[in-house]
Order: sequence, then C-alpha cells, then structure tokens
Amino acid sequence: ASDKGGSARELLAAGRFPEAARAYAAALRNETSPFTIDVEVACQPETLVKGLTAAGGDSRFMVLPYNLKGRDCYRVIWGLYPDRSSAETALASLPDFFKQHASPRVASWKRPGAP
Repeated sequence: ASDKGGSARELLAAGRFPEAARAYAAALRNETSPFTIDVEVACQPETLVKGLTAAGGDSRFMVLPYNLKGRDCYRVIWGLYPDRSSAETALASLPDFFKQHASPRVASWKRPGAP
C-alpha cells in the first residue's frame, strides 16, 4: 500500500488535529476505494487522543474535517477498502475500544468535498 497521508499521520501523532484532518482530506481527494469504516464524529480533542491511543499507531485510523451544525469536528474513519467484504472483515477486527465507545459501521466512501 502506498503511504497515503504520511505527513497527515505525523501531524495526527503530534496532536495537530486541524492540520492533520486537512492533510488527510488532501491526501485522499483522489481515492477511489468505495468503502470505509465510519468510526465516529469527534468534536473534542480528548476523543481523538483516546482513539489514537486505542489505534496503537495503526495507519488505518484517519481523521477528516467535519462540520457538525457549525462546529468544527472530525470524521474518524478506519481505512479504505475495495469492496464491502474487506470492510466487513476490517470492522470485525477493529480494536474493542471503538466498538465499546462508538458505533462503527461500514460506509460508502465519499471523498472530502464530494457531494
């Protein structure tokens, strides 16, 4: 796999969430994989810190800008997948933390900024 969002990952690890979200959005702009796992929408930095810790450095943990009723939040996703069955397999192997604290689900990938 190519290193999509390498610098975004570094920003995320440094706790620079707004820059990380923009960097992921730019890195994934031309992504064509049709599925992802929507983990949660996070509006508090602490939520992202906990998620990042639970992900244990897994590169599938990504954040994208998300506007929730005028608030700057983040759409937390877990990887991009070529088909639904790959996404379902990844969903089943998601760290328990996310299953206990969020409602992750397989979702259609919509590129950042796409309608």
